[in-house]
Amino acid sequence: MKIIDLEIAGYRSLKNVSWKPNDLNILIGPNGSGKSNLLRMLEVISVSAKGQLGKHVQRAGGMDAIVWDGSAEEIRFSVKATPAEEKKNPASHSLTYKMTIGR
Repeated sequence: MKIIDLEIAGYRSLKNVSWKPNDLNILIGPNGSGKSNLLRMLEVISVSAKGQLGKHVQRAGGMDAIVWDGSAEEIRFSVKATPAEEKKNPASHSLTYKMTIGR
């Protein structure tokens, strides 16, 4: 699958982020700017799709450790993806996976 659009709200240092990745993406920025947290969010999406979200949150230290500023009430994400082989119009055959993780 290929990610077309990723929306993240309330996760670690990612208060409200929208990302539309291309075929090749390079994350560059100063320390503490959210590069690792973007990658961690991709991992959260993966484990949630496998039904292992609860264990993942526990290993990360619970909700207090993973919410934005330690005080957000929830984490929300939406990922729009399409099969990698779809070249002409990827958005025409896409699916959207949305989740809200509350305290």
